[in-house]
Amino acid sequence: MGRKILQLPSEFKGRWGLVLTCAVGFGLGLSGLPFYTTGVFVEPLERAFGWSAAQIQGGLTLMLLTNLVSLPAATRLSQRIGPRNLALVSVCAFSAAFMSLAGLGGNLAGYYARWVLVSLAGAGTLGVVWSEVLSRRFVLARGTALGIAMMGSGVTGFFAPVLAQTLIHGVGWRAAFLLLGALPLLVAGPLVWTFFRTGEQDHPAPSTDRTRAPPAIRFDRRFCTIGAAFLLIGCAVAGVIPNFVKLMRSDGLSGGAAAGMASLAGLFVIVGRAACGVLLDRLWAPGVAAAFFAFAGAACLLLAVHGLSSVGLIVGAAAIGLAAGVELDVLPYLTGRYFGVQRMGMTLAVLSGCFYLGSALGPLTVATVADRLGGYAWPLRGAALFLAMGGALLLTLGRYPDPGQSPKAYPA
Repeated sequence: MGRKILQLPSEFKGRWGLVLTCAVGFGLGLSGLPFYTTGVFVEPLERAFGWSAAQIQGGLTLMLLTNLVSLPAATRLSQRIGPRNLALVSVCAFSAAFMSLAGLGGNLAGYYARWVLVSLAGAGTLGVVWSEVLSRRFVLARGTALGIAMMGSGVTGFFAPVLAQTLIHGVGWRAAFLLLGALPLLVAGPLVWTFFRTGEQDHPAPSTDRTRAPPAIRFDRRFCTIGAAFLLIGCAVAGVIPNFVKLMRSDGLSGGAAAGMASLAGLFVIVGRAACGVLLDRLWAPGVAAAFFAFAGAACLLLAVHGLSSVGLIVGAAAIGLAAGVELDVLPYLTGRYFGVQRMGMTLAVLSGCFYLGSALGPLTVATVADRLGGYAWPLRGAALFLAMGGALLLTLGRYPDPGQSPKAYPA
């Protein structure tokens, strides 16, 4: 039985290059590199310019808010010029925009303007682009393919905090921005050029969808439920992750040890994405997601206890990483199963907008409340509540709507 669960379907044959490219492009794109390194740059920027942690995290908030506009625009552009062309342009532009942070002065407005530029340039590296292509190329193993590809940001979460911390201490924060920003161009760019090809091998829609093109977005109860759930989940997870290094420092850890804990969370993002992807192909997706989010909520309550032991910190970091690993697997999978692959582009873009709105509010809110209350206990309790509410909402979705669109209805 265990061997059967771990066996990969034949759909992966000849498509590993595509999956690897999606993983690297996602991990070194807008959802990976800024999200997992901003917290490491907080203290150097505080010393350099006298900005508060909340002001610095505000750049990430502004980037995520800009995603609300840039993501639908990128989705429309992908439909016009193709996802490969969009990804190529966006990887190069995002790399240049992230490197521009090395030129920061003491002007806070200039700092925020650079984050807006990062968002606009990197919109084509967001999960919507990679997951829509994978959803069209995989059916029986769709959850597994998405899980493997979305592991890319977990890999970034594992190595990027320690790498950023090492670079800051070795060559300074300006050079660190330059070197980190070069990674998308030098690593993801060649892979996108070589392997990210789509089109002729996409699975056809089921016969029930061939007679007419469905509307782009179907606003119904399920749509609103998923949107509300991921607004809460995004706020909770994104509120904790970028503040994780600062949170660990407040519990007495050194900068290196705090970055190590952040890397541990990144490692469990990888575990969460792999495990969740496999489970999604075999179990009811909302139940899988709710279980992961409940575990992460309990971990937030654990981390809210001051003076926690090393074991407790490790358990908390692991659980937060698992939650961050699940969210971007589950959202595209739910979109495809409840609304169909034909509707997936703009539907996923709008639902992702709900997630990014929550993600935008989370880091700034957590940093602001922590600054005013002198600790992270209450923000962590709030994150636990939001995770519980988001998981509970997903449990109300019910069965997948059309039995004719189950994986068995598609060709292998």
